[in-house]
Amino acid sequence: MVGRDSFWEPPHIMIYGGVMLAVALGFAAWRIHRNTLWRNIALALLAIPLVVAPFDEVWHAIFGKEDITSVWIIWSPPHVALVLAIVWAFVLLLPFLRKEELA
Repeated sequence: MVGRDSFWEPPHIMIYGGVMLAVALGFAAWRIHRNTLWRNIALALLAIPLVVAPFDEVWHAIFGKEDITSVWIIWSPPHVALVLAIVWAFVLLLPFLRKEELA
């Protein structure tokens, strides 16, 4: 299938809306607690709309829309970059979760 799906598709709106909410909450937590952990988490997630979204746009402009039955729906490089950014934010969050667990 060739062609570009719109940015305004429900999956894109949900992904980037959730990311922007997480970024906003990370910066709000940083402002309240002044813990650089929250800033780093917000910055890791901010890479998604600043780096991953344009990469995804270029990928789809070159290769078109993925077919739902294709392995590329999950494993295309921009989608892998999205997952890695989210995983990195969770890795950054682990020390906070461990500290809370011990309390």
